[in-house]
Amino acid sequence: MAVQTILLDVLQTALNQLLNLDNNHALLLAPLNGKVVEITVLPFQERLYFSVTDDRISLSRHSLAPVAARLS
Repeated sequence: MAVQTILLDVLQTALNQLLNLDNNHALLLAPLNGKVVEITVLPFQERLYFSVTDDRISLSRHSLAPVAARLS
């Protein structure tokens, strides 16, 4: 397993654990359900994709769904 994949998994786990601290996280994520946000980490030109579901965020290096927003 590549180091990038491990780091992405760790970031995804930490992000979702942080979200779970808020009892209203499902309500807050609901408007974003099914959306994909592309984030470009500028110093490395690395793109990450945040896919939102009704109760969690999934991170990946590729997206099969259309991107709803781009941040850099």
